[in-house]
Amino acid sequence: MTGHLAILVISCDNYHDVWKPFFDLLTKFWPDCPYPVYLGTNEKDFSYPGVRVVKAGKDSSWAENVRKHLDQIEEEYVLTFLEDFYIARTVDTSLVENALALTIRDKIDTFSMILPKKGLPYNGERNVFHIDPKMEYCLNTSIAIRKKKVFFDLLKPGYSAWDFEVKNSAEVNRTGTFPGIFVTSGEDYFHCLNGIWRRKWVPGSVRFCERLGIAVDTSHRPFMSWNDTVWEYFKRNGRQLLPVSLRKMLKRLLIKIGFSRKFVSQN
Repeated sequence: MTGHLAILVISCDNYHDVWKPFFDLLTKFWPDCPYPVYLGTNEKDFSYPGVRVVKAGKDSSWAENVRKHLDQIEEEYVLTFLEDFYIARTVDTSLVENALALTIRDKIDTFSMILPKKGLPYNGERNVFHIDPKMEYCLNTSIAIRKKKVFFDLLKPGYSAWDFEVKNSAEVNRTGTFPGIFVTSGEDYFHCLNGIWRRKWVPGSVRFCERLGIAVDTSHRPFMSWNDTVWEYFKRNGRQLLPVSLRKMLKRLLIKIGFSRKFVSQN
């Protein structure tokens, strides 16, 4: 199915120190990747075997940058990564190829491939599910095969990555419908570690790279603190265990008592 799909690693110049470990891990854990690979930057160049740089120019907004990256890619579909999604296990290319074949056959607009939250089974397919339109973050920046045109339309001018997830998801939650066919796999196709948390290195991810002999330049940004790590642990597990209404109530309380900097938004 080559010729239909390109990999787009969405980034900006402020994350240049994250690029080499990303591609070292991609090369190690997906050595037979058959698709062209693009790195989206602002103005910086980057030299790595098999990687083509597409530039957005001077930074405007996350969404507008990505739109400019997409304009420079010929393939109809893109498999999108954020630059800090560090692949940590061997990728099964046949799973990606099968997902792409189904995407093309059924004119699917987004096929999510990581951190799946399953809705109803999709069209009799084994281990493929609709995404629940009432689910939090039903639209997100996670790894997915995306039809460029539909993805482009969701990249509203001025949107940050957070806006893309929260505001687009809120609209789908409100209407109960996606702008097309949105499905997810029943398992992670890419087992990733977060390399960066709020512009800080995740210590465990850096140690993982170092164990593999992959150099990480840690001179440009700090590490997460112990307090950061504990906070993120409880926040992640709270999403899994607590109902939305209770989480929102706790968030409002924490903001009121002085923890507003711990949250991306105040809503």
